[in-house]
Amino acid sequence: MLRCTFDKCLHQDQDSNRLILHVNTEHLNKRGEKIKCFYKECHAYFTNLRILKNHIKTKHERENISDDYFLCCDIEDCQKKWIENLGSLIIHYYTHFGNEKELKCLFKSCNFVSSSKASYKSYMSRSHTQKSYMNLREALVMRYHNFNELNESTNIQNENHNQDQSNEMNSFQNGQVLNLINKQINCSVDIIGKTKNSIQEFASNCYLKYHDRLLIPKSHCNEIMEDMNTLINLQYQLIDNITKVMTTNTNQRESLLINCVPNYLKSNAEPLIFNKNSCFFSKSSEYLREKYFVEPKEIELVTNDTSYKYQYIPINLTLKALMAHPQFFKIYFEKIYKNNEDEIERFNDTHSFKNNPLYQNAKDAFQIILYLDEFETSNPLGDNRKKYKMYAVYFKIGNLPYKYQSKSHYIQLAMLFNPELIKIFGFDRVLEPLILDLQRLEVYGIDLEVANAGFINIRGTLCFVVADNLAANGIGGFTECFSNRVQQFCRFCTGTKIDISSNLFDSECIKRDRENYQKSLISLYEGNRKFEDGIKQDSCLNKLKFFHVVDGLAPDLMHDLLEGVIPLNFRLLLRQLYTDKAYNNDQFYNDFCNFPYGRIDRKNKVPIHLFVTNPISTGNSMTMSATHMWTLIRIFPLITGDKFKDNKYFINFISLIEIFNILNQNCFNEKLITNLEKKIAIYLKQFKILYPHQNITPKQHFLIHYGRAIRTFGPPKTYSTMRFEAKHSYFKRVNQATHNHINLTYSLAMRHQRLQLYHLSSINYFSTLEYGQLQKINPDLLDFIKILISDDNIWTYNSIVINSIEYRIDDIIIKTLNQSIPCFSKIISIVKTQKYKALFIVQDFKTIEFCQFKMGYILENIETICTIIEADLIANPFPLDLYSHNEKLNQNIVVPKYPVL
Repeated sequence: MLRCTFDKCLHQDQDSNRLILHVNTEHLNKRGEKIKCFYKECHAYFTNLRILKNHIKTKHERENISDDYFLCCDIEDCQKKWIENLGSLIIHYYTHFGNEKELKCLFKSCNFVSSSKASYKSYMSRSHTQKSYMNLREALVMRYHNFNELNESTNIQNENHNQDQSNEMNSFQNGQVLNLINKQINCSVDIIGKTKNSIQEFASNCYLKYHDRLLIPKSHCNEIMEDMNTLINLQYQLIDNITKVMTTNTNQRESLLINCVPNYLKSNAEPLIFNKNSCFFSKSSEYLREKYFVEPKEIELVTNDTSYKYQYIPINLTLKALMAHPQFFKIYFEKIYKNNEDEIERFNDTHSFKNNPLYQNAKDAFQIILYLDEFETSNPLGDNRKKYKMYAVYFKIGNLPYKYQSKSHYIQLAMLFNPELIKIFGFDRVLEPLILDLQRLEVYGIDLEVANAGFINIRGTLCFVVADNLAANGIGGFTECFSNRVQQFCRFCTGTKIDISSNLFDSECIKRDRENYQKSLISLYEGNRKFEDGIKQDSCLNKLKFFHVVDGLAPDLMHDLLEGVIPLNFRLLLRQLYTDKAYNNDQFYNDFCNFPYGRIDRKNKVPIHLFVTNPISTGNSMTMSATHMWTLIRIFPLITGDKFKDNKYFINFISLIEIFNILNQNCFNEKLITNLEKKIAIYLKQFKILYPHQNITPKQHFLIHYGRAIRTFGPPKTYSTMRFEAKHSYFKRVNQATHNHINLTYSLAMRHQRLQLYHLSSINYFSTLEYGQLQKINPDLLDFIKILISDDNIWTYNSIVINSIEYRIDDIIIKTLNQSIPCFSKIISIVKTQKYKALFIVQDFKTIEFCQFKMGYILENIETICTIIEADLIANPFPLDLYSHNEKLNQNIVVPKYPVL
């Protein structure tokens, strides 16, 4: 019974709503005073009746109704005899519809009956807006002793059997019963211990996820974990309440069990959450740290009484942590089969691998790909410009299949330091810890414990280094200047400026090798020259036994083409079109503003505002990211191809796009490489004719060495720096979230290593499949899919992510290849069954032809029946957007981002 809380008022009522109405009418003159909650145990005060009503509804009437009462379902044959609150009872009651039964209203004095769930819900929401357990029918509200009687009545068939067991147990002495119970409990200690470890592991992963992946502040993470601990403690209280119910009217055996179980639970209910002043990460995830966590090692360099510190994550310990993960270990040793031994698909197929003594003697040796780059951690404007710049050294393991190398957590951090250290100490001093560990890895390897197989030893070395041209030349000991005063800047050949303008094939250049590299160093040390041939010092990487920089520094597609040759050529093309008055800046702006981007291309729309603030006719550079430039070279021919298909400048630009597309192939053979080298030579020759006042740039010269690079390192897309640079974004987000610039390298490195711990502690380190939202599908289509698949148990989704590639409804995929002609299809539905994890229901198009000046395939809509294909069996994994080509002929066009064949 609830009572009015105003002084000298004795009004009482069971219904809180009527009591609030009483306060509103009888105590109008006291409206400014605070009103205490009507529940005795609650000490909350309110100045507003509406807030008080909300409080009572959410904090009291939706909780368990009382320590002496509980709710139960009164439907026959229903096993739900313990319901915590009124909301749960109503939701449970709805589950009984569908069996053509008429169900009564839950509340007293209401004769409403319905067999329709919709009408029942509608009636409840209209007629019983104020719901209270006090108004429920008596059969729905039970006392604890009634609950025991109910259990006895439902189990009457087993009464005699239970009585026999009770008599038998009564023949034992109390001490014997306790010994039996304790023995059973002791047998369960291992199981309970494992459960506790699982709870701890889950809590640890949650903390790592919140703090180091989602970048939630530590104080907030502590509060979240404390809330989790409260939930667990509430569970223990619930168990205590259940045991209270069981103690009523039970025999001696049951009382002994009841006494033991709660005491054991209480003695083992160790709190998961830590004291606010303690460190959860170092305490609760200790067992994870020992296995997967690699702590950054602080290195100190001193010069002129000034100390500089930076972070190094030991590469050998990182490799051990990775190989300790069962899924990583399994995929590392999986054999990759090839259809054609003459094709180059990965580093294992190259000359460098076949001629490396280590890889020939140990096929499973680590193939370490090193990456170096500078990046800004904060806004590079004003006083902060270059102040918080970082130099990162990353690496990844090339042994893994290419599909397992795209996500950022597959890329490991090796070093993090201020770029000023390179200027002060040089690469030799800064990279010394890494070089020493790599030397140990080459000679001694690392020992790994394998279940049922003892220990195995795996050695490894650098297979190659990727970086932008400046960093690659710096780490290789070559000159870091590409201006006209430097004659020999190329790290692949010894050609001069004159040679570069005339040589169009790699075979025409004098290749750098270990012999002429060593001769240049000897000449340099003897003082006979001052690095006229482009070498200024020996590289620290040459200390390694199985690596040398002359055949270990790979070119990069992103810097050479997307941020080099392509923007240069595009700027020159537009200037020429503007000069010839065939095109202008306004037309260019309007064409791109009005272009209907598809779902995939919309992610990297061309930043057209840049062409307004910095018109092509006046600007000397294009400040555009590589991803935006990639979108531009796919969309520009689609927009202007019909207009400029006979323009020689446009044709030259299209030939450059073709070269870029070929370089993005998944595999190469000698015929394709030779064809590529010819295309590059033709493009450069035509470029010099069309733009006689423009010199061949260093990045244009690097193009002629790509054929040799493919033979040496493999397909260029497998070592593009684009995925490595995406790794920078995490450190930028950490810096933005923490605003902490004290010992910044330590903060960033530690956060990164905790993030890696989070991923490694997951069972699915290589999460290859992620389902989106369930799809609301037309019933007729659903029936058709069931017939098509011959399975009634199916789930349909709006999207799915497979190997980091997202597919959605209405995306275009390349279903098959028919005599080198791609067959395109539109995704109608994404289906999962018990047998198949991912199926595409597709509608096919007819491929008409490849349009050269639009760089896309023209498709025709045809009336075909939907077909089905497994997601793993499609010819090309990258989805595409569909654009209109010719509405009169009912034709569309798709522009592939990657080569189809």
